[in-house]
Amino acid sequence: MKGRIPNTAGVNLEYTFTSGQCFRWGKFDESGKFEFGTPSEDGYWEGIVYGVPIRLLSHDRYIYYRSPADRVFVPQLGETLRIEEFLKFYLRLDTNLSGIYEQISRDRYIEEAIQKFHGLTILRQEPYETIISYMISPQNSVEKIAQKLNEISLRMGKVVDFDGKRFPIFPTPDDFISKQEQFLNPTLKLRFGINQKKNILKVVEMVKSANLNIYKLFARPYREVIETLLQIKGVGRKIADCVALFSLEKLEAVPLDVHIKRVTRFLYGDLLGAKPHGINDYDFVGNFWRSYFGKYAGFAQEFLYMYSRSGMIRTKE
Repeated sequence: MKGRIPNTAGVNLEYTFTSGQCFRWGKFDESGKFEFGTPSEDGYWEGIVYGVPIRLLSHDRYIYYRSPADRVFVPQLGETLRIEEFLKFYLRLDTNLSGIYEQISRDRYIEEAIQKFHGLTILRQEPYETIISYMISPQNSVEKIAQKLNEISLRMGKVVDFDGKRFPIFPTPDDFISKQEQFLNPTLKLRFGINQKKNILKVVEMVKSANLNIYKLFARPYREVIETLLQIKGVGRKIADCVALFSLEKLEAVPLDVHIKRVTRFLYGDLLGAKPHGINDYDFVGNFWRSYFGKYAGFAQEFLYMYSRSGMIRTKE
């Protein structure tokens, strides 16, 4: 299946795919080996989303796509969408990005960040894969997380051959459960501990048994989503905010890691005021972002994260 759709929102694929929110966009080869953050030789970005291989190229106000599928099931909507409609949903082409940018433009820092990374959007990712991905994330770079996810997919998921490439599909709950001994085996060198693996398997079992209906959280309020996710062993506040922002449509969520705390202290320390524990008080800092930037605070976080990474502001003390 191939075609094109108007890039009505002006989404920049490179800025979006390399902004730290997703881990499976780059290029694959004929063996399934994956390189994160780099498009293929013909300019297409290659990814696997919602269990479907997709190749995307942005050119002249259109996004060109290639995929072996013509429809994609979106569990949080409970609907199967035609590939064109799915891409509009996934890439947020149905969103007025300019309106969001205008609402979060509170100071010169965010304005400069938006100008530099104009077209950055927040993807609507698959919640089950997102929560597992972020449970793997602590103490790892984006590139390392991407490689671990691809290794898990190669060993435990299915593989789809398309356009001369091999695309390893992220394992379903059934895949994980049927191959859990392999997943727990120390010879599967993923460089994270046995307890972390056991916590991941517990989440897989909860999703399969519907004890955790993560897809229903898509329509629930932010606070309820966070409270529900925090009940899961192995899920802390930052992971919960990542899952909420990047897969459950909670655009006010602000994942706070050491990097973003430094950005907050450097740019907005004077606005935070006196507070016990200050920058280390997760709720206090998150609430500041939501109060300052409003209901799209998650967008502001992504822009300032990219802005800081680009070296345009220095946050090291």
